[in-house]
Order: sequence, then C-alpha cells, then structure tokens
Amino acid sequence: MSHTIRIMLASVTLFIIAYGLLWYAGLFDDLGFHGTVAAVLGVLLTSGLAIGLMAAMFHSNRTRHDEDVHRANWRR
Repeated sequence: MSHTIRIMLASVTLFIIAYGLLWYAGLFDDLGFHGTVAAVLGVLLTSGLAIGLMAAMFHSNRTRHDEDVHRANWRR
C-alpha cells in the first residue's frame, strides 16, 4: 500500500474518531440531525477541496509544468 493511501486512511480514521468523540460528548445535541450532517459534509468537502488543490500544486511543481509555461510567456 502506498504511503499516500496510508495517510489518507489515517486521516479519515482520525476524522471519524474525532466526530464520534464529539458526538458522544454531546456537542452536536443542539444542532439536530440536519445541522450535524451539514457540519460533517462542510468539513469533508472543504478538506477534500483543500487536499485536491494541494495535490494539484504539488503535481504541477514536480512536473515543472508551470515553469515551462512561464518561460514560454517570458520569451514573447
């Protein structure tokens, strides 16, 4: 199993444990079902977007695609 997949699984596991502990502590009682689902989806979608953008930036930096485009525009 690759290192990236292990990190992703560990992150999801920690997320589930943290939300389980918060639920057990009663911190979601006032939100109700729909508020809790909205909070969980908001955190998941925001985290997914951030991870996706960081992965795109890392890939772009590693392949030097941005540098090639910058140099092509500089020559004009």
